Amino acid sequence: MKKIIPYIPLAVIAGTLLYTGYMALTTTINLQAKHYAAIILTLANIICYAAKFKPRAGKVITLGIILLGCFNVLGFTPAIYSLFIGIGRLEISFQPYSFLLLAIFVICNLPSLSKYRQ
Repeated sequence: MKKIIPYIPLAVIAGTLLYTGYMALTTTINLQAKHYAAIILTLANIICYAAKFKPRAGKVITLGIILLGCFNVLGFTPAIYSLFIGIGRLEISFQPYSFLLLAIFVICNLPSLSKYRQ
């Protein structure tokens, strides 16, 4: 069971992208470049895990994908919701769903993250 827990964030991302693809095929929702980029990076990450590369590399790639989603570069859900936070002219947009994925990633990988804290 402990070996499966680090894969949960990637499984959630893959499941969300499958749902997004299903919605795009069955409704009038059109995929954007953010969706295609998320699909390509997620498939590359799954291949990285399947090819038995270092598990740490897969975790770093998963973290990178989630962070790109947080900063509104990638889109995981059919409708992309973004919140804008600004100070003066500097505005940063982020996606709440990706922020939730980041929290799930941190919780699932807490033992391995605490190992590198020292």
